This record gives sequence, structure tokens and C-alpha cells, in this order.
Amino acid sequence: MTLLVAPVSLTEQVGRLRRGETALEAEIERSFERLAEVNPQIRAVLPDPRLRERLAAEAAALRERWPDPADRPPLYGA
Repeated sequence: MTLLVAPVSLTEQVGRLRRGETALEAEIERSFERLAEVNPQIRAVLPDPRLRERLAAEAAALRERWPDPADRPPLYGA
């Protein structure tokens, strides 16, 4: 059985974020949903009750620092 951890490549995901095609908050939420699906099988991530809160704060800071997608650095949101 093959298990895909992410439905898209990191390159594709970062490209969408840099171009403003998807919001960083949406990608974070999608990642948490996928993690909830696969972590019981792969057991690679330990629970961290404050992780969502920290990532939301970091996403807000990134959005404030680079509001224009054209100005975003190569690894924006990665």
C-alpha cells in the first residue's frame, strides 16, 4: 500500500502560496486535516496542543510582512 502524506508536492504547494492562489491559513488547515488522516498509520508527529495557535500567528505575521504575492520569498509559507 502506498500512502501519500501530501496530496501535492511541496514545490506545487509553495508555488500556490507565492502566487497568492491559496491562503497560508487554508494550507495550514489542510495540512492538519491530512495529518489527522495519516498520522495514525505513520506515527511520525507527536501531539502539540499549541501548534495550531503558533502556526496561525506565524501565518498572520507572514501575510502582514508580504501582503503582495509578487514580493514573497521563494520559500514563503514552507
